[in-house]
Amino acid sequence: MQKFLNSMLLVFICFISACQPQTPAVVQVETSTSLLIFNMADMHSGYDAYPILLSNIDQRMAQQPKATSVFVINGDYFEAGSVVAQKSKGKLDMAFLAQLTHRGEVVFNIGNHDFDIIDMNDFIAQATALRVRVIGTFASSELSTALPTFTDIDFGDKTLRFIGVDTDHSRTFPAAMRDSLTIPVPQDWLTQHYAELAKNSDYNVVLSHAGLMADKAILTFLASQDTKPLYILGAHDHLNLQTTISNMPYLHTTFKGQRLVVVNLLTNATKPQLDIENLMTDFSQVGEPSFAAEIAVTRAEVLSADDLAIVGSVPKDMGLNEVVDWTLQTMRDKTGADAALFNHSSFGSGLHQGPLANYRFNQFMRFENKLMIATVDGMTLKAILAKANQHLQTDINLLSGDFVYANTIDVQDSQTYKIVTPDWVTLPDNQLNYLGTQLSFTEFEGTTVKTLLKEALNSN
Repeated sequence: MQKFLNSMLLVFICFISACQPQTPAVVQVETSTSLLIFNMADMHSGYDAYPILLSNIDQRMAQQPKATSVFVINGDYFEAGSVVAQKSKGKLDMAFLAQLTHRGEVVFNIGNHDFDIIDMNDFIAQATALRVRVIGTFASSELSTALPTFTDIDFGDKTLRFIGVDTDHSRTFPAAMRDSLTIPVPQDWLTQHYAELAKNSDYNVVLSHAGLMADKAILTFLASQDTKPLYILGAHDHLNLQTTISNMPYLHTTFKGQRLVVVNLLTNATKPQLDIENLMTDFSQVGEPSFAAEIAVTRAEVLSADDLAIVGSVPKDMGLNEVVDWTLQTMRDKTGADAALFNHSSFGSGLHQGPLANYRFNQFMRFENKLMIATVDGMTLKAILAKANQHLQTDINLLSGDFVYANTIDVQDSQTYKIVTPDWVTLPDNQLNYLGTQLSFTEFEGTTVKTLLKEALNSN
């Protein structure tokens, strides 16, 4: 029966897309004094976004058909938690890269999740074969060939250099490769090499997949340099952040293709002009039809009956902030906790009203965790909450990169409170980062995060 349904789905897909072949428009770029840079990061196999991004890219390129176009992927392109990515071996991610190379140059700075799906050397070979420029300070004793740390894009009579730096936090990489890693501390490496790299190009852009805390040190160093980058593209923390430090734009692109940041560089004036645009992804749109069809076909081919099994029903459409609130309330209802805390990077998407397939549920809640309980006094809880909900904060000085979401609560110094959080937050290295303190936690037995949320979806 499942095979029959899949076959009917394929027929329907071909019908709606008129069986359009995968032949994207190839833009012939003339020598130009303007450069369009399409910035992406932390895509995490964002298949819902890919067709819409292609449509938005094509529309924006059509506005400046003579501009040179460059597409930047600033790491964490793949998602180990995506069953479609795993079972298709990253087929759709590589196909999206191929689509971009038909439209312009592609620069890819390595992140810690970029070898989650495809073997390290195999991915670099595949990307290079597509004419993708893979760069970064990523280093491993198992690399076949050391990566370049920069690449140059020529446009008109100017050269723009992209410099890539990567996180050195080995525990964020796949476990099997951690012992082979020899990645330098990003801020130390840039301090040592930036001046030389900057003087050999007309302009430069720093692509950092080091995370916000390392970027703060990087930004402080770059502010002291005579030659500053046109902008710094950050990543790793899935942040909704755009600010300016010492006249240097510091940009993030959120998560899973939610926002495309377009930098329009004009150099035909005395001073280079930099215009920054944000193209938000409207997930109600289909996007580029042939690529949308390819995604649907691939899903039909690889998803099993278990992947497609309905795990519950979503009562209404919920965006990311709403699913966070619902998750925190569900945890509090189950455990009797006063405050629920949840690390922000565990949430992969919102939820749509109606029956929820297992693979979509796992896309929403990326990781499985135990529930952990602790009791704290009011002063401690106030300090924890002061670090929470950084998605509402725009002052970079008050941001720490990783953070926890938390429910609103009126805290009295003299009272004690029960808190609940996933066990990832309670790891010794993580407690200081997320909570700013070290607490003693005990497991709330009898359920897990995913089990609890599925039960809640079935109680509607």
